[in-house]
Amino acid sequence: MNEKLPTNPFAREPKTALRTLSGRSSEIAQLNYCYQLTANGQSNHCALIGPRGVGKSSLILSSKELASAQNLLVVNIDLNLDKVKTLTIFWKELYVSLCSTAAKYDCWGGKDGDEYEQVVRNLCGQNLRGPLQLPRFWNDGVCPDTVIKEDLATIFGALTEKGFQGILVCIDEADCLSIDVSLLQSLRNVFQATRAISLVLAGTAKIFSQIAEIFSPIPRQFHKIEVLAFPHWSEIQSLTNNALGGIAASVGPDINTIMDLYRITGGDPSEILLYCHEMYKEVELGNTDRMSLNHRVYGAVFQEFRKFTTDDARKIAERLEVLSTTYIPRRDWLRNASLDVEENTNLRIALIELDEGKQLALSEIEKIRSDVKASYEHLYYEGVTSDPRALVMNDAACIRGLWQSLVRLNSGDEWEWRDGSFYELLLFDIQKILTQKTGAVSVIFSSPIDVNSSEFDDDRIFEILACKPEQADDIAEAVKSVVSFAFVKQQTSQRLSKTKVATFHQTSETLFLLGEAFNKQKKSILRIPVTMEVGTLTATKFLTYFDSKDPNDELQQVRSFIEQRNGIFQQHNITICLGKPAMYKVPDFNHMRHLIAKLGILVEIQPREELEKGIKQFTEGNIKDATTTFEGLLRFANLPFTKNNLAFCYIHLGELEKAEALLEKLLKTNRKNLFVHNLAIVKYLKGDVNSAKAILEDEWANFSAWSDTALLMNVISERGLLEIWQDVPVAVGIVLTMQNLGVISKEESNSILTSNGINFDRSQIRVLSLQNHPKDDTTGDTVSTR
Repeated sequence: MNEKLPTNPFAREPKTALRTLSGRSSEIAQLNYCYQLTANGQSNHCALIGPRGVGKSSLILSSKELASAQNLLVVNIDLNLDKVKTLTIFWKELYVSLCSTAAKYDCWGGKDGDEYEQVVRNLCGQNLRGPLQLPRFWNDGVCPDTVIKEDLATIFGALTEKGFQGILVCIDEADCLSIDVSLLQSLRNVFQATRAISLVLAGTAKIFSQIAEIFSPIPRQFHKIEVLAFPHWSEIQSLTNNALGGIAASVGPDINTIMDLYRITGGDPSEILLYCHEMYKEVELGNTDRMSLNHRVYGAVFQEFRKFTTDDARKIAERLEVLSTTYIPRRDWLRNASLDVEENTNLRIALIELDEGKQLALSEIEKIRSDVKASYEHLYYEGVTSDPRALVMNDAACIRGLWQSLVRLNSGDEWEWRDGSFYELLLFDIQKILTQKTGAVSVIFSSPIDVNSSEFDDDRIFEILACKPEQADDIAEAVKSVVSFAFVKQQTSQRLSKTKVATFHQTSETLFLLGEAFNKQKKSILRIPVTMEVGTLTATKFLTYFDSKDPNDELQQVRSFIEQRNGIFQQHNITICLGKPAMYKVPDFNHMRHLIAKLGILVEIQPREELEKGIKQFTEGNIKDATTTFEGLLRFANLPFTKNNLAFCYIHLGELEKAEALLEKLLKTNRKNLFVHNLAIVKYLKGDVNSAKAILEDEWANFSAWSDTALLMNVISERGLLEIWQDVPVAVGIVLTMQNLGVISKEESNSILTSNGINFDRSQIRVLSLQNHPKDDTTGDTVSTR
């Protein structure tokens, strides 16, 4: 157990502060706007609508900061079936919550005041002459709307004396209200006629349909805010960074893990938190160096899903366990969970035709129809689904999680659920086909670019990040404005624009693409805008190419691909238009480092020039400078060889404890012979010769790196001194260290090297010694070559 790490920050419980909330900029902005209306005397009600586990409770609780900034009193009510049995029970719950919350702010003299004691007695029906009238009707089981309105006005009057400008009544688990229509009718009658008192309901689509029917006309009475899965992978990165804080760069998931997580969870926050919780646990236990997806994580997630399944779901899981080995993985169209048989069949036909560049024969189409239809029916007859023509599953969220985990565990395949309309999925898949068939760089841009007339449009962001680092502050301010509570608090008359919300995700994704190009040592990025119209949807995506010699070549290649499939596109109601290509320069290391620091977006970069600079500093004897260079690199790139190089520096600075800790941590996830050899060297220098020998003997039993050569390598000389050898095979260095420590004889070392085809001439060894290095007793040289 790694005791130095903080407690697992990925708690599966609602967030209560805006700074801990990730990926909800648009929803926060809409809530803030509604709260402003309430503070100005209106009663603009909100309904947070989305599936369970998507983060509605977190939004309600954390948005209390916004309400406080508007001088609104927030009353939170968590409903359950007991609280909605009768109108009396419901209104009593609301009255008690409202009055007790108001008393916290010294209304009626505060909770310890005599006046508030009279209010409490009033609520309990013991003081019928108290300030509130409704308690007089408790025993009769009636709740007159007129009386409730007058009581709310009385309570609001007490609050205005304390500086409050309105009240927010936040009701979580609002689906419970659907049990009794009279409850919704009572809420409508009361809150439609009150001023500066607003409802904020959180529930599923089920409750909103009833709200829409009762609170008619709905657009005037309720503002619907959809809370769905994260649409951008950058929101997952924001979530992990917020949770990890200062240790995000060292233990947080890398960008590939972030994208894998986005793909396998579909952006579902509850699933993301579950995976992150288990990945972080692996780091705590010392099984991995940083958060990553592995077999243990998948198994743990599967067990978590099983814990919360019903008896019926467990029976389905047993059937899925058999189906997940071969049957399900071979029918990947079942990933399209939101499509029925007909839609999934049509999507599969369209994609095969676009991929192959020809229309399918009637017999081939019929075969596809038959296969898709049979798969749906098979799941139905197996009892997995309740509809032979659609993937309708009881306890759907849990079953989908079990399904996903079982496929990974039993077949080794990743299973990615895809939700969306037929046109949305078709649009996404067309982009993938265009990327694959035209040789474009595969990059996940998770949403259409739909920002119009913006000074921070997509091309503008690319221009600034790629070409004008001095203007990156403009982008940084726009990004901060999306996530900063201070910004939201200052907005008194306008919504947080969609443009600024989009800017955050575009910036993250653009910076990632620049980082990809940088790591591949590319000099330029070419982007071709492709506008696709599919049915009722229109979106612009970008095809990306590295180091294009002539933009017209790629443009013509894409145009030819589209023209060859023109008939197929028309048949499937698809229109594609190409825009003007734009070329951008890939930033250098200093530019990238500035952007990462300024924007606060973690992107790992692998700067070869900086790596070579550190090595050069070391070979010239500037060990402290080399150490500084390698430490700086690790802040931007979690690279195993950079860690090994840094440990190398620590060894020659005499900081053996640092070197040992770094190497032991590195070897938990990246076990290379060279790294193990360095750890043995550290043990030897600390005086623990037996441990050094044991490490080398154990590693030699599994040695495999016969072709590896080290630019610089630590070796123990015949006199027991630490030497640095240049351009030496790793096997030679380890064998001679073992010989000089007495693990093997000179004859054995010669035999080992000869039998493995290594022709080694000792006279050709180049030995580099540094100032703090034990000097050669014969020459006394600081730097020598032998």
